[in-house]
This record gives sequence, C-alpha cells and structure tokens, in this order.
Amino acid sequence: MKKYFSYGILIFVCSITIGYVYSRMWNRANNDQVPNRSTIYENSTIIKEDVANENIVNENKVLETVSEEEKVMPNTKFAIKKYFSKCGHFKFNYTELPLEIINLKKEEVEKVYSDWNVDEFSNKEIVISQKEDGLCDEHYVIKLDNGFVKIYNKTSEDTLNLYRETDISKDYLTEDDIQKLEIGMLVFGKGKLNSVLEDFE
Repeated sequence: MKKYFSYGILIFVCSITIGYVYSRMWNRANNDQVPNRSTIYENSTIIKEDVANENIVNENKVLETVSEEEKVMPNTKFAIKKYFSKCGHFKFNYTELPLEIINLKKEEVEKVYSDWNVDEFSNKEIVISQKEDGLCDEHYVIKLDNGFVKIYNKTSEDTLNLYRETDISKDYLTEDDIQKLEIGMLVFGKGKLNSVLEDFE
C-alpha cells in the first residue's frame, strides 16, 4: 500500500513538472509571434507620422498645382491704379482686359508691364499700379474770363488747361463771388466742382 502511495505522489509531481514545462514553451512561442505593447505603440506612432508627412506633401502638391494654374482668363477683371506724387491722390479704374495677356501667368504679365507693379493677380482680378509725378486730373480752377465763368484743369503748379466753358455770366454773380473767381477758386473732384457751379447758377 505504501508502495502504491509513493508511486502516486511521484506521478503527481511528474505531471505537474511536465505541465509547467509545456506551459512555458507555449507562452514563449506566442510571445515571439505577438509584439509587446510598446512595440505596437511605436509602430503606430511611426505610421501616424508617415500619414501626416504624406498629407503635408499632398497639400503642398495641391498648392503648387493651384499656383501653376493661376493665369489670366477671358473674364478676368483688369484694373489700373495710378499714384500721383504731387497731390498724394490715386486713381483706380477698371478697364477692358487686353487680349494679348489672356492665358498668361503672373511672371509673363510682369514682363508685358515691366514699367508697372502687379499689385494683385488671380484668375478673377488683376490690378497694376504706377507712380507718376505731378497732380491727378481731378484738380480744377474756376475763373472769370471775358465776363464768363470758365473751368480749367490744373495739371501742375503753373499749368492750367481749359476744361470747360460755361454760360454763367459775371452779371449774375455777387461781388464776393466775383472777387473769388478773379483770383481763381481751386476745387478738387468733379462732385465738388458741380456743387460749386450750381451755387453760381
């Protein structure tokens, strides 16, 4: 009986040992196939960085493509801006788009208008500007000449060009107005000019 009991204990110990060894071997085999958590995290970080870098590259490619495609279209608005150094004013006018610049890119338009600055350039609108010496053409002098009120365009400090003759006679003006008009009244802008003339009528 004691002999059987000893065999039983021996078989029990052997089976525990064999089970422990097999379980260790099985865990090792699975660990070799599945990476640990830190490895997974590092790999996912690398993948995220790669995706982010790829997005940046794609965005840059899109921007480059857009900038390459910016050119003058047949329906592009074309404006000219002129700065006048003597009076500090500027004139801004939309004008007809020159046919010779259609389908040109910004660099090509700058070559065509080498004496101008290209302030704005897009498919929708182009604005070119230039600085000029002298006064803009919105400076007027109202004077009496041969008994009638006449309007002159002041192009420089000393130069007056006849702009328009009126039928406003000296006979219908007050003494105060006559004195002002004999010296010459300086007016800026067509709106102000028309307002002053209406006061004389």
